[in-house]
Amino acid sequence: MDYKDPLPDKKKDEFEEALADALGFILWGLATLEYYGSRTYFPDLPLLLLGYGFERLCKCILVLESVKNKGRLLTVGKLQQYGHNLECLFQQVIHRFPEKVGLEELLQDGDTRAFISLLNDYNQSDRYYYLNKLCSREETYHGETGAPAKKLEDLQDNIWFRNLPREKFGKVLSGHGEFQPIWEGMLKKIERLIRALCQLLTSGALRPVGIEWEKFGDLQHFSDMRDEELGITSYVNWLFPNHRSRTFP
Repeated sequence: MDYKDPLPDKKKDEFEEALADALGFILWGLATLEYYGSRTYFPDLPLLLLGYGFERLCKCILVLESVKNKGRLLTVGKLQQYGHNLECLFQQVIHRFPEKVGLEELLQDGDTRAFISLLNDYNQSDRYYYLNKLCSREETYHGETGAPAKKLEDLQDNIWFRNLPREKFGKVLSGHGEFQPIWEGMLKKIERLIRALCQLLTSGALRPVGIEWEKFGDLQHFSDMRDEELGITSYVNWLFPNHRSRTFP
């Protein structure tokens, strides 16, 4: 079906609902990563929520780009071709907006690529890990390398240790002294990705489709985020203002 700017009200409402859902999954993913980490209950929940949220956000951007530049929606079949492949979806977004967003530069960062690969693996296969484990005759245990929670834990630890100030390194290894939470380093990487995607929607690249981006407070938060603000937001406190969570210096 062909569309002209602005979108009909019904279709605009559907887009706004899909975008709100995508951002909601991402916010809840960040909150669960903060609250549960990768070492306690529900270790896979952040991967499930973040993987689903990023997939939805990328697909919304691709559909809106098609409306803006081609005057028509992507077909259901085209969306199904992308499947749950996050690596493919990010490359499709980069291909359509090569000069509008810093995604390509972000994806040159090894940690960011590893994070997307982790979500991609979970979206496509690793979410079945524990069910497959039930059916396996091999003796396995929770901490083995292939477990999604172990992959997330290793990635967070690697980011944290590489960014730990040298003067604090010895104290941390010996168990003394205060240091930033392990998850904070991961948060900065994730927020940069979210910011780049949200800026596509607020910078004007997709504005002509008629959606009122100003209505989305979460979208504006990520889009307007400055580098010095990365890694300091408690998303548990954001979603539950009365909850007493950890604070950052």
